[in-house]
Amino acid sequence: MTDADQLRDRMVDALVAHGHLVSGRWRRAFRAVPREHFVDRFVVPTRDGRHTEHDLSDPRGHAAALAAVYSDATLITRWDRGGTAVCSSTAPSLMAKMVERLDVRSGHAVLEIGTGTGYQTAILCHALGAPRVTTTEIDPIQAERARRSLHALAVRPTILTADGTLGAPDRAPFDRLIATCGLDRVPAAWLPQLREGGLLVANVGFGLVRLSVHNGTATGPFLAPAAFTPLRRNTTEPAPTAHDARAMVREDAAPTRTHFPGDLLTDTMIFLRRLVFPEIIWAASNHDGLRWTLADPTTASWSVTIRQSPTVAEVRTNGPRALWSDLLDLHMTWLHAGRPSLNRLGLTIHPDGTHDLWVDAPGRLFRRL
Repeated sequence: MTDADQLRDRMVDALVAHGHLVSGRWRRAFRAVPREHFVDRFVVPTRDGRHTEHDLSDPRGHAAALAAVYSDATLITRWDRGGTAVCSSTAPSLMAKMVERLDVRSGHAVLEIGTGTGYQTAILCHALGAPRVTTTEIDPIQAERARRSLHALAVRPTILTADGTLGAPDRAPFDRLIATCGLDRVPAAWLPQLREGGLLVANVGFGLVRLSVHNGTATGPFLAPAAFTPLRRNTTEPAPTAHDARAMVREDAAPTRTHFPGDLLTDTMIFLRRLVFPEIIWAASNHDGLRWTLADPTTASWSVTIRQSPTVAEVRTNGPRALWSDLLDLHMTWLHAGRPSLNRLGLTIHPDGTHDLWVDAPGRLFRRL
């Protein structure tokens, strides 16, 4: 048994021990597929906001790189010109959660949105058989890399270089759909491509959601926090960054005092603000207290809030949108709903693409997105 085999077995044992891997189908797939085959040079983000670089081809750092491959870490493999990650191999625990919740059966046809490195594609193919797997990747360079990696292992799913928001209508219908990219909203084109009773597992905002399709409508609960590389329809333009948000600010704008609710910093409110306002760029930094910058490039609106005390802040705004007020209104809605945590929230997507966020049951509307 090689070092990689031993590390892979330890990783799977840990995923099983923590309850992420349950079924034999997926345990066998994770044990069989070599993750190191799908990455070479990569970066692992650290908790302090830094990055550790690894290169499997460097003999001096091979052991550390291989250990990182079989840690429960996301491996970033490509960035855009602005420094935003555009391709990665997702943390194995999150991958395991997603495939377990697909509830696949023998004979099911699965559509994967976001081939990426091809590692999860290989996992799906091992569990279901490559002829039952269709995967889409918008970046032609990345699609070709994944194709070569998969073919080298004699794994040959249908790989489409295409806009994932459109799904794969020529290959439909599917029994299951899994999106390995971060979504602001679930594309309406996906729902008709799923059979009645089909399941969709995706990362929407900062949450993992599992939706069941009936009569053209998809509904289901949020399951856990999640954050994937965002879905991109244009791979040539860099994504907006915190630097872009700060560059919009005019420091000479007149400040006013405002209430600063302490629970704006809770995980649930962070989840909600990302889900409800996906178009807003957020930047946080320490400057005379806690400084938040919110920016909407489309309307040239921005807001800077500097916390003066636990409950009081100074705010400066500009533009047609009152971004800070929008955030406070969302916070008030959350309070009136009883401060629901993520696992009490769910999503319904109607045939026209409308998204309803609900609390506890689809009939209890929290907000139309």
